[in-house]
Amino acid sequence: MHYLVTVIVLCLLLPVLLSSKKTYQEGDRKIIFEFSKGLKVTMLICLLFFSLLTVALSVVSIVEKDKAMIIGVIIFGIFAIVNALLCITLNNKEFVFENDIFSYKSMFGKKSSFSVKDVKEAIYKPTDCTKLVLNNGKKVKLDQQMSNYDKLREILENNNIPYKDKHGNEVPKGW
Repeated sequence: MHYLVTVIVLCLLLPVLLSSKKTYQEGDRKIIFEFSKGLKVTMLICLLFFSLLTVALSVVSIVEKDKAMIIGVIIFGIFAIVNALLCITLNNKEFVFENDIFSYKSMFGKKSSFSVKDVKEAIYKPTDCTKLVLNNGKKVKLDQQMSNYDKLREILENNNIPYKDKHGNEVPKGW
């Protein structure tokens, strides 16, 4: 039963993760920020590894009737679940800039959009992301691992959006 569930989940995730999208071409005003295909494949391989390890440990614990192995099954099962959530996040999360409108798709596929004029400031965290703070107080996170992340700087500078570090200090243009 565990094998069947693992195979079904992987068969459903693989085509979705490996589908390609047009991300950017010179002259286009549409820029898609998304996670790279290599990162998606790496996380899918990790999901496969942890899922198979969980199944193998559960089979061994049933055959050997070893209750101590159940702890390993639980631990690797949790790793597999967390990894599956990361795969969903990597596949679904998307940020699109087109005609001065940002469109954002969250981890679970919920879409929202806002204008460049709605962005109050950008907060740069050098370790992981840039957060766009909107006029209504909402924050939208753009991860550094996303493709075309360097284009965000151009968009912010062209629209005179204040850019601050995580401590609130102004970052000079050309950062």
